[in-house]
Amino acid sequence: MRISYSRFMASLALTLSLAFAGTALSAPPAIEPTIEALSSTDEAAQLTAIHKLATLGADGAAAVAPLTDLLKSPSAAVRAHAAYALGKIGEAAAPSADQLVKLVADADPQVRRQAIGALQAIHPDRQKVVGEFVKLLGDSDPSVRMRVMHAISDAGKPAVPGLMLALKNEKSAFWACLILREMGPEASEAAPALTELLGGETPLETKREALLALGGMPEAAEKSAPAIAKCLDDEHLRLAATFALGRIGVIPMTGQERIAANVDSKDPLLSIMSRWALARVNPQDKELQKSVIEHLAKGVASDNAWVRSAAAQALVALKAEPTVVIAELHKTLPGVDPANLGDAIFVLSSLGPEAIPHLTAALKNPQLRRPVAEILGKMGPEAAPAVGDLVGLVDDENPRVAKAAILALGQIGPAAKAAVPRLTKVLEEGEGSAPYDAALSLGKIGTAAKEASPAIEKVMTSSEEPSLRVLCAWAEMQVDGISAATAEKVLPTLTAGLKAEAPPTRKGAAELLGKLGESAKSAAPELKMLLNDGDSTVRDAAAMSLESIGQEK
Repeated sequence: MRISYSRFMASLALTLSLAFAGTALSAPPAIEPTIEALSSTDEAAQLTAIHKLATLGADGAAAVAPLTDLLKSPSAAVRAHAAYALGKIGEAAAPSADQLVKLVADADPQVRRQAIGALQAIHPDRQKVVGEFVKLLGDSDPSVRMRVMHAISDAGKPAVPGLMLALKNEKSAFWACLILREMGPEASEAAPALTELLGGETPLETKREALLALGGMPEAAEKSAPAIAKCLDDEHLRLAATFALGRIGVIPMTGQERIAANVDSKDPLLSIMSRWALARVNPQDKELQKSVIEHLAKGVASDNAWVRSAAAQALVALKAEPTVVIAELHKTLPGVDPANLGDAIFVLSSLGPEAIPHLTAALKNPQLRRPVAEILGKMGPEAAPAVGDLVGLVDDENPRVAKAAILALGQIGPAAKAAVPRLTKVLEEGEGSAPYDAALSLGKIGTAAKEASPAIEKVMTSSEEPSLRVLCAWAEMQVDGISAATAEKVLPTLTAGLKAEAPPTRKGAAELLGKLGESAKSAAPELKMLLNDGDSTVRDAAAMSLESIGQEK
């Protein structure tokens, strides 16, 4: 039986990269006096009470009704703070949703912002509120627009009809295009409405966003290709239109002729985009493909950051033969300032195993070690040939580089078995976050790291840090697998972890005890004590674990 690494690490929050934010450390105080203060005629007293309730989160659920009443307060400050507190309470504040929806159109921008945030946190019927959100796309306050854009995006496909209506309003059309662009293919039904914006007196910036949105829904936008091609005649829209046609992969012949005229443009971005678009729609033209890859490889070596980024993105999007791309990069990259090689590394990372030798070579450059190590980690088992080079960085003088290397080895997984001795030494002798990182990676390497079991057990029982002890218990369960013998090893540590000061550690220990099943029955009394814990996530974990080990709550 294997344990979900990501789920457990989210619980423990033991490293900066895998941190989980803890909440209240103590049991919630009696809130009746605070609730009574909400009815005070003194606004300052009301605001103080609201703030106290907000800090309780879900434990402030008893205050939902009076807080909802305060959403009707004549004071904008009280309305805004009440909405904020309801959002902090979360799903238990769902009864306030109808009143919060009304505040989405409040005269005060701060109230509007907090109402939107609260509705997002409470998760009521999003289809019901998305119409109100769409009305605010033309709001004069940019922070309100930003909030409402995120809220609409979160609503997903049900928001599309409302956004299509917003496209007909000059004040909201631009922002609706932005959201539809972000939604991509999910918003395909909006393609005809977006196409309508390309004609007439639509403002240029709105037309540009409409083009980019159409490029994000290639299949649905095929019928829009002729209208998009007409935009190639406008110098202000040419770049966006070329991008859209390239993404769609369908360009009318007249459009191809216009794009071909721009391949040698003095605008390097337009030149790159034009070559890329032509290569996209003519994959059978090998000579064209080769010349485009050659040009893009030169762009990746440019001194201009915008050109480098555009060329790199275009190279990756072409999905060309890795050996061809690597050969061209070999011609252009020598002599490039190391600080400008980030985009080239991005391209290499997309090419799969064939790029590994080139990425490991980049590890010799101190400026590139950290990003390259992180990329190798993201490649996972594919990066197995780089294990030796990554092990060499575990002792790098830059702690950030060392951290990236250690974590990358864990992401590579069992294929990083050769790194186990070095990671074991870091676990036993490392300082700061290094032992945590080593434990994480040993756990991810799993049974292939079985030789590290004695060291993991030693740190699990001797460390002065409860969070590291619990993490080592997790690693031991990963390395040895779950069995009666493993349970006997980790049970004392996990039971003690239930009394740790940090809520994430208590929660993690409780969850792991649940994974042990009936073998963890002896921890039932301590788990039952956590049913009254001041942190709701700890309480939930304890309850679930008691069920898993077959104990009544």
